[in-house]
Parts: sequence; C-alpha cells; structure tokens
Amino acid sequence: MKFLPLSLILLTFTFTCFAQEEENDEESSSPWTFEASYLGDIASNLQGGIQKGTKFMGMLNVSLGLDTEKANLWKNGEFIIHGMNTHGGEPTADLVGDYQTFSNIEAGPGTVMYELLYTHYFNKFSLSAGMHDLNGEFTVTDYGLTFANSSFGITPVGSGTVPVSIFPVITLGVVARYEISDNIKWLGAIYDGDPGDYETNKHSMQWTVNYEEGVLLVSEVQFSNSSESHPGIYRLGGMFHNGLFSNIVDGADVRFNHNWYVMADQMVMPKNDNPDQGLGLFLQVSGAPKQLNFNNFYLGFGLNYMAPFTSRPDDVIGLGIAKANISPEMNKIALPGENYTSETAIELIYKFQFGDHFALMPEFQYIVNPGANALLDNALVGMLRFELAY
Repeated sequence: MKFLPLSLILLTFTFTCFAQEEENDEESSSPWTFEASYLGDIASNLQGGIQKGTKFMGMLNVSLGLDTEKANLWKNGEFIIHGMNTHGGEPTADLVGDYQTFSNIEAGPGTVMYELLYTHYFNKFSLSAGMHDLNGEFTVTDYGLTFANSSFGITPVGSGTVPVSIFPVITLGVVARYEISDNIKWLGAIYDGDPGDYETNKHSMQWTVNYEEGVLLVSEVQFSNSSESHPGIYRLGGMFHNGLFSNIVDGADVRFNHNWYVMADQMVMPKNDNPDQGLGLFLQVSGAPKQLNFNNFYLGFGLNYMAPFTSRPDDVIGLGIAKANISPEMNKIALPGENYTSETAIELIYKFQFGDHFALMPEFQYIVNPGANALLDNALVGMLRFELAY
C-alpha cells in the first residue's frame, strides 16, 4: 500500500469521534474500547547526508479492546486487536543515510496486524499472550518517548543486536509481569526468534517457530522511588537469543547473542511540586559483544521541560543526544575509504499540545557522521510532526 487516501483518514477519525462520544456516554458499562491515532512527519534534509530534499511519512493506528468482565464472560481478562498502516517516503534511506533513523515512524509503505493480544490479570501478576511489541514495555524511557529519533525509543543496540518484535513488524510472544513490592517490578518475556521484515512478513501474520531461528528471552527489573513530587523509575535488563549469529571478522557461526541495558527517568525540578511539570532527565546505556554486533555500545541522555510557560501547561521543550558506537571489529573488514567510528544525533524539540486530541512538534536534528563510517557529511534535518489522537 503506497499511499493511504486522505478521505480514508478523515473517515476513520469521523467514526472515531462518534465512537468516542458513545464511549463517554456508556463508559461504565460498555465492554468495548476504541482508539485511533494518526501521526505525520514532514522531514527535510537541509544539508549534508546523501542529498537535500523533503519527504512525508504517515502512520495510522486503529485498535479495539474488549473487557471480558464487562462482556459477562469472565473476570480480569482483556483482548486487544490493533492494526497499523505506514505510508510515505523513506528519508533515512534516500536523503540522510543515518544509522539510528531520525524518525521513529519511518518504515516504508505497509499494513500490518500490530497487536492481537490477550492479557489476564491476577493479584500482583499478569500474563499476556499473542502478538506483542517488546518496546511497548521493555527497554524504554518515559521521557525519551517524546522525541522522534528511533534511538530514544528502543536503543540501536537493542534493535540491532538480535531480531526483536518491534515496530513495524510484530511477532508472537508471552509476557509476564510481577509486582515484587510497591517499588519493585519484574517483567519477563519469550518471543519468536525471527519476526521477519516488511518484505518477508508484510502483514505480521506469517509465523514460524523452529530451532534454527531460536527464541528471544527478555528480562527486566524496574525500581521506582516513593516521592510524589520527584518521581523516578530505573530499569535494568537484558535480551538473550539462542539463534545463529556470525562473527564479524571470520564469519564463523555462533549460537547465542545478547545485549544489556540500563534506563532511567527522573524528575529533578518540579514546578510547584507538580510531577507532571518541570524538568525531567532521562538516561539510556546499552551494550553487546563487539565480535558479533555492528553497534556494540550506545549512550543516550536528555532533558524534558514540561509546561515551560504558565499559559501552556501541556507543552514540552526537550533536548536529547544519542550516540551509537560501532564495533572496532568492523574496521578489520572495512573497504578502502571506510572508517567506522560512531554516529551522534542531537535533537531539539518543542511540542505544542492543543487539548487532548491534537499536537504539533517542530524540531531539528543535527546528525554527526551519518552512517558512522565517515563517508557522509554531517546532516541537519528539520521536521514538523503532527498528531491526531482519539
């Protein structure tokens, strides 16, 4: 699907508005929930990279949920079905050439089943089974999600080390969550070892599980403080895959690969003791074996200032820096003229929030050493992101 007609988008949101009104009227009794959103990026490479130019990218999400207790089926159960369409250009591939992908909705044209999931809730334990986006719960920072660069969602080590069930192609998984205490939570999951890509798994519905593909195991511990005015959450985790991988230098097969990560979100300067306003910081650190992985270390950090103006209580201004270090093993097999080092993306944003349903986010990204191999000049990208959500 190369282009989603504007009329279809408008029709979807017209229906969504109607459904939202109906839901508000019957919120306490209806077992159904309906959500839809549209995210669009107008991105221009202003200098450096591959070439100057402008591309548009769009992403439409539609989901339907069912509460089994309200539907008089059984208690503590929830089904969700979630479809997604991406369309428009691919500016990373055509204009910039950056490794970290400056827009987290860039995927090329496609329509996929993004979630098909059942979750059951117990006292302090919950279990989900079906199609699940790993990055929806694991290896994520809350403040980092405000930014557009893909590295501020899942780190490039996390997405590049092993095959993972993340945007845009999702696969089967089982996810467990356990609240050890009020301040400590454990999450664990097992996923199909090879989700595929848009070419081999165009709708995320082609599932194969076999020994050669292996499986992906994920484990994460979350620690949160008890401060109401200075909340913080810290995450420590790792991914472990038992599939076949190749040594960078000699190409020898190795069965097992892994990565580790540390994530942190911390409110450091609340406004009037309001934890939703003020200055918050985030940190991402991730690593993987240098013999098996193109990107063996990543460091990301940034700050968000929520409600920068009294008259704009829901706006956010932010600055984020993402640095992906390339394995030194790559230079042992580099072609003449190549010199792999690192790529750094610096992102500056201002997000205007207009009520509950619409947001605009102009931003700039300066990308140092696009592609991390010194073949391209530093790139300056300007982008306008808009979001409709119901």
